[in-house]
Formats: sequence, structure tokens, C-alpha cells
Amino acid sequence: MPKITRPKRSIEAGDMDITPMIDCTFLLLIFFLLTSTTTSKTAVSLPTAKHGAQAAEAESIIITVARGPNGEAQIFLADDAKPNHAAAGSPEDQETAIRKYLVEENAKVNKAGKQRNNVLIKADADLKQREMDRIEKAVARAEMEIQYLYVGISEKK
Repeated sequence: MPKITRPKRSIEAGDMDITPMIDCTFLLLIFFLLTSTTTSKTAVSLPTAKHGAQAAEAESIIITVARGPNGEAQIFLADDAKPNHAAAGSPEDQETAIRKYLVEENAKVNKAGKQRNNVLIKADADLKQREMDRIEKAVARAEMEIQYLYVGISEKK
């Protein structure tokens, strides 16, 4: 029996040129990269507090914290931001001054004849969280019994 041979197909006939598809893919990729936004432009609306405890200032030792020009915390060991009440120096010096101030104020008695065991930190709203964390840790390290630690944030007007 004679051998039947099929004609060979050329390899080029079965190939498909995908260059235009790759070009379209890159054009779409560039389009989406240029038209997409990475930041949210809508303001986040925070809910108002429904539950909160009112801090009794007469029964609290008050520390005022303001934001300095470089974003660092300026600590005032009183209810005001007067320079004569400032805890200056390095962060370690400030923490030492906070602990010393708390112990001294805790030893005093208020008008009702009670020791003040509460601490109220009044802070600026735009103060960095790491600064507040550092101050709260310094308060916790004070050698006194703290009943309540209040943190009040003053809003910008």
C-alpha cells in the first residue's frame, strides 16, 4: 500500500501576532495609572461622644500640653500655658519634671481637704500621638496612686 503523506502546514500560518494586544494593554495600564487617585479627598466625619465622664478640675492635678513650633510637645505644669510653668529641656527632663510635679501636688490638699489623686492632661488637638503617649507614660511612672487619668483635647477655633 502506498504511503499517504499529508502536506506539512507552515508554522507561520498558526502563529498569531500579539503585539497589538500588548500595546493596548500598556495603553490601558498607563491610562488607569494617570487617572486614578491615591488619596481620599473626602473629610472623615467623626461621631460625637455619646458617653463621657466629666473631669472634676478641682480634684485633679492639671498638666497643659501645647504644640511647639516644630511639632514637639511643650509641657506646662499648671492649668495655663505661662512660661514660668513650663517643663523645659529634653524629653527625659520633661518626664522627670512631670513625675516630680505630680508627687508634690499629690501631697497638697485641695479646698475640701482631700488629696488630689486624679490627673487631667489638657492637650492641643494637633499634637502628635507619640507625644501624648510619652506624657501619659511619664504620669503612670509617678510615685503616687492615680485614681483617674483624664485626657482633654482642646479644639481649634
